[in-house]
Amino acid sequence: MSNNHSIYGTTYRVIRQFSEQAELGSTKAMLAELRNSIGREEFPILALSHIFNQLPKKYLGKKGSFTRGEKSVIMALQLYAIHQQGLEDTAMLFQKEKITNLGHSLSEFRLKRRSEHGDSIAFDRRFNAMITSSTIDELFQHLRHLIKIARKDIKINYAKLAEDLYVFQFRPEAIKLTWSRQYYRSYTSQQGEEINEK
Repeated sequence: MSNNHSIYGTTYRVIRQFSEQAELGSTKAMLAELRNSIGREEFPILALSHIFNQLPKKYLGKKGSFTRGEKSVIMALQLYAIHQQGLEDTAMLFQKEKITNLGHSLSEFRLKRRSEHGDSIAFDRRFNAMITSSTIDELFQHLRHLIKIARKDIKINYAKLAEDLYVFQFRPEAIKLTWSRQYYRSYTSQQGEEINEK
């Protein structure tokens, strides 16, 4: 078990509860709070209490700023809150065993975009800009825009995303490489299948 496994587990449990209790006013309030807290100084108090109650103590901070663990879970949940807004099906942890990472998720959308519009150049540019991020905050802003674009046609394992955001803060190049491989590997595999069918 990896040291950051609890980041995955905490995020998975919170989102599963969000999904199972999607119609409750308290759930809607927490999701709205997460969305509204993006880019602002105030903390999403309702959501934070829910997160901190489940996050292992080793990830909880003692100072006036978020720890890397807290930040990775909060960011993943903020992105989830953006993704599920207005969607009828809010269970965004589809086929989690098949979705290896964010690169895989975005590659699926890339293929759909290419099929419908003839190319994926504009989306590739956005992905490439995201993958050059030098800080976690810069990465988050790019992810936020990508998810807004693809939200109706994309499935994301947000627990895995939280785990990757945690690792990014220690080893950013490892995450960039992993996401890039999956993003372009899925595309080249699809191209090979198309060639074989001709």
